[in-house]
Amino acid sequence: MAMNPLGDVTPKEFMRTHWNRRPLLVRGALAGFEFPIGEVFLKKMAFDSRWSSRIILEQGKYEPWEVQYGPFKYSHFDALPEKGWTLLVSDTDRCHKEVAALMDLFRFVPNWRLDDVQVSFAAPGGSAGPHVDEYDVFLVQGYGHRRWQIESKRARKKRPVRTDTDLAILTEFEPDKEWILGPGDLLYLPPRFPHWGIALDTCMTYSVGFRVPSEQELVFMCLEELAESVPAEARFQDRRRGPTSDPGRIDAPVLSWVCSTMESLLTDHPGWLERLFCRHMTMPKRHYFPEGFEIPVTRKSVIRSLEHGGAFERSAAAHLAYACFDDSTMLFALGLEYELPPHLIGFAQLITGTERLDLPALRPYLEEEEAIKVLAHLLTSGALYEPNTID
Repeated sequence: MAMNPLGDVTPKEFMRTHWNRRPLLVRGALAGFEFPIGEVFLKKMAFDSRWSSRIILEQGKYEPWEVQYGPFKYSHFDALPEKGWTLLVSDTDRCHKEVAALMDLFRFVPNWRLDDVQVSFAAPGGSAGPHVDEYDVFLVQGYGHRRWQIESKRARKKRPVRTDTDLAILTEFEPDKEWILGPGDLLYLPPRFPHWGIALDTCMTYSVGFRVPSEQELVFMCLEELAESVPAEARFQDRRRGPTSDPGRIDAPVLSWVCSTMESLLTDHPGWLERLFCRHMTMPKRHYFPEGFEIPVTRKSVIRSLEHGGAFERSAAAHLAYACFDDSTMLFALGLEYELPPHLIGFAQLITGTERLDLPALRPYLEEEEAIKVLAHLLTSGALYEPNTID
């Protein structure tokens, strides 16, 4: 897909002047691009319990900005009004190859930051209301027209929201910029910029969203891993202490034990926290895992497939990434880690990049036992796959 979604702005300029800083509008960014999902396909996804879907009605039966959660039935759509509703389906890139290819246009951002492509179908007047997101997003107009209003200054503090709906609809919204996006237009919004997109006619919008880990998420992730790694019999001991004359006091040695225990858990295993972060950020966010093989793929079948002209493709769910440590290169996929010797960093870059994974690309690594072992495991798990199933 040879097109630059940023128009006249280079990726380097964009990352320096816009990314996480200020919005960018690009007219005709994907002019001529054939958007692969239509209304019928999107509704079929909404019928399937595997996918996260919801409908937002500005004037619901029971409350304003009513949210209805899928899976839905055909009759549900027949009962919707002619105007004022939106269907949103997440993870469309997980089940549609051409939608996953749309994400490749934004590979100037690291893999671990990419989340999913959410597609919305809106009747005239449909919207999700004025709100603030905590993540970066590229909003690409498929067909139809949508009016976007934004407040051009980032909301530094938490904004008050309505209490009569499940959506975080802003109680105050004072836009100072407005654009109407048509087919192929793109709007980039950094986190915490108040915005409101309203369908002017029947339209579809593709939202390429990015993962933004919060400090709270990191703490939960760390504590959960620590809890699983600490033996249940590891407990506080004070067998040598004498009687106390002050029974209400928690004394300094006890508090010191608390601090030293937590510190040792984090420092006794160098690189543990960093690897934990990498595993966590390559775990499918909504626990959608691709189908793998029940029988492990073998080294022989991998090489035979490549020699017969086969090529492997990357699953949209895998979030492939790698990181370098003092004595190894670690490759991460689907929340798992694979250790490689430092000299195989080129293999890690190839697997996690965008280059075609065919025989010419992989030939330098076919004699590397560690590389072939990892490649076979990635195929077994479904992180990589071949359009024609490997024997």
